[in-house]
Amino acid sequence: MTSRLAPLVILLILCGCVDQALQEREIIEPALPESESPELPPEESERIKESESEPESEQGQFETPVIPPLSIPLSPEDEAAYNRALQDIEQYRKGDVTITILTKDGKPLPGFDVKYYQTDHSFLFGIFTNYNPEVFALLKEAHINYVTFHFNWLSTEPEPDTFQFQTLKYVWGIEPLFSQGFTLKAHALTWMCDDTSPEYMRRLSLQQYIEKSYYHIFRIVSHFQKYIHIWNVINEPMAEWANIYNFSEDEVKEAIGRGISAIREADPQGRVIINNAFPAGENHIIPPYEFLQGLTGYDIIGLQFYYNGYTEAFEAPRRSLSYLASLVDTFSTLKKEIHITELSVPSEPLRGKPGYWGRPWSEDLQAQYAQVAYTLFFSKRYVKAITWWDASDSTSFVYHGGLLDGDNNPKKIYYTLKSLLNSWMTRGVQKTDENGQITFRGFGGSYQIIVTSPEGVTLEKTYEIREQRSNTIQIVFDEESIRNEIEQKKNEKIEELNEIITHIEELLIYWETQGREVTPYREELNTITDENLEDSLEKARTLLLTLAITRESEHNWDTFRNTNEDIFDLSWADSGALLTDGILYKQIPLKGRITLKILARGDEGGGRFPTFFVMAESAVSDVVRITSSQWKWYEVTMDVGEAEELAIIFTDDYYDPGKGEDRNLFIKQVFIIEYIFI
Repeated sequence: MTSRLAPLVILLILCGCVDQALQEREIIEPALPESESPELPPEESERIKESESEPESEQGQFETPVIPPLSIPLSPEDEAAYNRALQDIEQYRKGDVTITILTKDGKPLPGFDVKYYQTDHSFLFGIFTNYNPEVFALLKEAHINYVTFHFNWLSTEPEPDTFQFQTLKYVWGIEPLFSQGFTLKAHALTWMCDDTSPEYMRRLSLQQYIEKSYYHIFRIVSHFQKYIHIWNVINEPMAEWANIYNFSEDEVKEAIGRGISAIREADPQGRVIINNAFPAGENHIIPPYEFLQGLTGYDIIGLQFYYNGYTEAFEAPRRSLSYLASLVDTFSTLKKEIHITELSVPSEPLRGKPGYWGRPWSEDLQAQYAQVAYTLFFSKRYVKAITWWDASDSTSFVYHGGLLDGDNNPKKIYYTLKSLLNSWMTRGVQKTDENGQITFRGFGGSYQIIVTSPEGVTLEKTYEIREQRSNTIQIVFDEESIRNEIEQKKNEKIEELNEIITHIEELLIYWETQGREVTPYREELNTITDENLEDSLEKARTLLLTLAITRESEHNWDTFRNTNEDIFDLSWADSGALLTDGILYKQIPLKGRITLKILARGDEGGGRFPTFFVMAESAVSDVVRITSSQWKWYEVTMDVGEAEELAIIFTDDYYDPGKGEDRNLFIKQVFIIEYIFI
């Protein structure tokens, strides 16, 4: 039986209502409204700050990043736009930086080494995909820092006042992604589309719909505003397939205004985005640019750029990348921040459908198209985010449109974008001049600054560099304070080490009373000193876990809950074992390190067995691979911090009725082992 999780995750097709008129073959580009030179958005509050965070990348890695070369000839129009974009990136995506190193008395310190390297972008490079820790590890390596969650109405409130908060939390991995520093966005809080609108909403009058929408949005935003601050109040307004209520333009705007009020009330920090399909106006009752001209109260314009791609069901309009860049200029005249919210093209041809630059779609063409598109949009000063939709071919809306293949292995586009985004990060090393200063021009984002005196004393700080601004940073280098801080941190580690050693000694006494041979452990304890603190702490922690008293508790399948039970029937199999419909969870207080022993089996599908992982709030285990259709024990060890809930998540459903293949996961028993220290 296939997992019922899929409808919750892949409700992103254009409602199956895309008109046959989209089957264009030639690139025909309508004239755009005249665009004035866009002004900069209003000043944001000052964000330059100091912190004591550790660097996220290796020190000393300061080689100049290289922009990937283009191997496929561009059209003359695209080539001209691309070359212009390379120049505009230098102007719009960087800021001037002056760093001054001073004594505590304000005197300049010449001859100091200053290393600076960027650890993250202020620009948002986004992805859409349901949560999988292995996938997001790859995405983070590629400098992805922004994640979109699909919060359409059918998935969030399928029945009146029945909100699927647990499902949303686990499907999207909201807590772990937030704890890892990703910026998060809720997509499609309202979407007047057939496939995403519950039946009970269709019986409402306009005013009933507006008030119900207010309540619906307020509840969701209130629940998740700790993690999310970008809210898509409506998806694809006035598109032909997304107005099943037949509201007029004024009625849709009234509903949007009420929804914005709900967001503002529930999340005062929240920013509101209006997401628009086919921004050139194809298949719209009212074209997006015209609609937005008369709309107020929102913060961000979202533009979907599925142009030149296709699914198995439809082919998107044909538009050149240079035209799309000029379309961004047109929307920039509205003087709002712009996000490219949905961008994807295929990596494989389909039934002779056209490609781009005179070639059929392939991995090479997909990768270069993405590189040119990202370069064009990154160069636009109003654009602050680009999102690829989505991560994997296994769930992508566009045919083979993922950064990864169906088994989540990186495709060429993944490596191309990783190199491209890395090339848009600044790093370097300089010595301070007679004024104690260095200067450079860098991309906007977070930076690690490492200052080293001629005597070898080092100070590390983190700063935020803003693009299109002059960033002035003063760092006070007080050698005495630095040495005192180093000594304080050393003493804190010694204190931690002594505390662990005390626990170990108490456990050794306990195990001696239980008749356990402890001589080897005492000998190992005697090798732990405070000479090399990091190594000693690691050895001590390992020995402590080895000697810890364990408490084991058994949990059968029927003590867990299924997050989808309010929507779908549970499925049962094999003498009471639970066939997971995506997610099993239970309320249970946990602390520190735990080990789970899970009795499971799997059905093979698509050439492999299922996988799963364990989540305890923001803590996530490694992915576990089932290896047999027979019952086997699988073990997971993880540090949970302090958690009140545990979930087992089935990550990779597969179903092919034609081949009779159905990848399933069965869970029968779970043992939770907790480690107790005296």
